[in-house]
Amino acid sequence: MLHFGDPATAAAEVDSLIMRELARLGFVEGSNLVAERRYAKSDPTQLEPLAAELVALAPDVILTLGGTLGARAAKKATQTIPVVFSAAFDPVGRGLVADLARPGGNLTGFAVFAGTIEEKRMQLLSDVVGRGTSIGFLDLSISDERKRALDQSFASIGPQGSARLEFFEADLNALPATMETIAKRKLALVVGNSSFTAVNSTRICELIAKHRLPAIADGREFAKGGVLLTYSTDFDELYRRNADYVAKILRGAKPSDLPIEHASRYVFVVNLKTAKTLGIRIPQNMLLMADSVIS
Repeated sequence: MLHFGDPATAAAEVDSLIMRELARLGFVEGSNLVAERRYAKSDPTQLEPLAAELVALAPDVILTLGGTLGARAAKKATQTIPVVFSAAFDPVGRGLVADLARPGGNLTGFAVFAGTIEEKRMQLLSDVVGRGTSIGFLDLSISDERKRALDQSFASIGPQGSARLEFFEADLNALPATMETIAKRKLALVVGNSSFTAVNSTRICELIAKHRLPAIADGREFAKGGVLLTYSTDFDELYRRNADYVAKILRGAKPSDLPIEHASRYVFVVNLKTAKTLGIRIPQNMLLMADSVIS
């Protein structure tokens, strides 16, 4: 297992969920399953050497839990050992597999839709703060292609007046200064989907709370951290499906024959406690569509 995160954080919960599902499928660690783990601890430069370490152990399958970055590291490290990747963006376009239906090669796994879900987040946040509010978009790195797609998504939700979309790229050390800038410009905030934001969710949540930012992000950790809204892939379900693919390969299936599947279930959480703190009224129709309301 190649984790992008740290065992002291949410990576341990992910690991536990996957192990429980594998046990349900008949593969019990310490009985008929040996699991080796490597953690990049949020450092993308560590993924390739850690992938090489796992390959040197000659496992029957490698499970990567680092989005596209983790999948790329495993692909570079081996062309023969089966690899199951989790939550990769555009696996065909990024060169991970040849085809979604028949991946070919030694990689298979699960993909997530970036553009559609990020457009939905901007729409939900704008519905709460008003279409006249400018929005900041935060992530570790944002390509020109992604910026163009996000600009189009922002335009599609019908911004009013001088509302604009601003991009902020920040590593962990720069986060405090970046968040202060976002607050001074009175922006609402969309936190981008990436391994960086996922593994640094605690710090990002602290800064969002400090600056009283109306924000929307991805995942359970942001919801627990008090962010106003979260709209995210149901990662628990995705990890269970990852375990299913691992089990199939351990029983003899070839990754080239296992189609790339997309995440299909999403979870919307509204934090009413945070809304009250920020003086924001959540529309009733939004409360009714929420999967969970924190009050």
